[in-house]
Amino acid sequence: TTEVTGSVPAKPPKVITGISSATEAATSSFTRPVHECMRLTLSLEEESHVFALTGAREALRAYDIVAVAPASELILERVLQSPVSDAIDIVCFPSAHRPPFNLRPALARRVLSAGMFFELCYSAALRDSSSRRHFVSNLQAMLEVLPKGSKRGTTGLLLSSGADEARLLRTPYD
Repeated sequence: TTEVTGSVPAKPPKVITGISSATEAATSSFTRPVHECMRLTLSLEEESHVFALTGAREALRAYDIVAVAPASELILERVLQSPVSDAIDIVCFPSAHRPPFNLRPALARRVLSAGMFFELCYSAALRDSSSRRHFVSNLQAMLEVLPKGSKRGTTGLLLSSGADEARLLRTPYD
């Protein structure tokens, strides 16, 4: 995860990964080649931040995944009306504390119809009991407003680690 303050950089920063060479990548335990994605997460706290994204359209295209964390319902609606809404992939909601606003089902459907997904990070739930309580509460609220899928439950929700420490990572079997 890259944290950027100020303007959006025209080129993503260079990221050093654990795989140092093509030979090492070929002999890894993966059965398919690994594609590393560059992600940019933007905290949108004011309406002016949404309007600033319009000028950064070309810079946003340099990233594989663009996520936004809106501070209010009005800002999320402005993102949906923005000309750069097609460049945004994920809408992040906090998981360690109460969300800044209650998501309405109609707004959730608009976000999903725009091709975006919602994201909750589970690493906060592993830190302490208060964060765990907020994570479960936020997850329940999200599940109530998102549409139900045909076979696999709720659609449009991504659960990601959001881990900043290795001990907060989990495997699919945890």
